[in-house]
Amino acid sequence: MHTVDAEHRQHAEVELAIRDLKDQALAHFPSGQFNANAAWTVIACLAHNMVRWVGRLGLEDSTWRAARTIRRRLIALPGRLTRTARRWTLHLPARWPWQESFMEALSRIRALPAAA
Repeated sequence: MHTVDAEHRQHAEVELAIRDLKDQALAHFPSGQFNANAAWTVIACLAHNMVRWVGRLGLEDSTWRAARTIRRRLIALPGRLTRTARRWTLHLPARWPWQESFMEALSRIRALPAAA
């Protein structure tokens, strides 16, 4: 029974990843050429994995979120990046509802040890 349940959960995770990819880049292939579409698919999978890692490593709770939600809350920022006196500053809106989640994710990702 445990084996069947584990296999079913793994299959469901794969189906959710495919759904996320179809919702994003796989809905818009750039060309009629196979090689261009193959490169597009590889890049789409890399981008999808990066979005999933941002959600997994950056957010404290382990609630599963769709890639669209992570992209909307953590990546597509309604802010302005400025540079003054050789320092970068990110200006976020005062009433942006996901500001706390973004700041938490940013601090958690920055606290990760550097790869050797």
